[in-house]
Amino acid sequence: MKMGREYASALFTLAVEEGKQKEYFASLETVKTVLAENGEYMDFLNSFSIPKSERIDAIEEAFGKSIEEYVVSFIKLLCEKDRISEFFECVEIYKELLDLYENVSVAKVTSSIELKDEEQNKLKEKLEKAYGKKVVLDIKVDKSLLCGIVVEIDGKIIDGSIKKSLGNVKEVISK
Repeated sequence: MKMGREYASALFTLAVEEGKQKEYFASLETVKTVLAENGEYMDFLNSFSIPKSERIDAIEEAFGKSIEEYVVSFIKLLCEKDRISEFFECVEIYKELLDLYENVSVAKVTSSIELKDEEQNKLKEKLEKAYGKKVVLDIKVDKSLLCGIVVEIDGKIIDGSIKKSLGNVKEVISK
């Protein structure tokens, strides 16, 4: 994890110097999609039985003309240093750094039902007001909640679920 953070931080620093933080992230996302959809390509890049020069040439051939030049160099460097397996982690860390730089928080929202657009907008507005920054919602549905929502943002958990309330009632009753 530490090495992935160092590589991602170095790329992010370069992106800031170039003023291309979002462009680099878009390039990383493009590569991430390609690698996620083509597992055998990742196996190829990780294979020690194939000379590094061939693997590095393959990266240039696959991405050289379609994404940011420094991102291509970054991926080649990961391959050259036998760290390509850390690529997905690097993308996550880069995204965290980008969000921090842009003063954005991701709120992981777990709801017992699908939230309507209006409900999502109200929740987003309240969180932005409470935290004083832009908030992006990452919403998933979990039927086991019974009713309500749980929000995780900036290391804090806001539990507004019936499951939590019932647990509190049970605790009071059992005392």
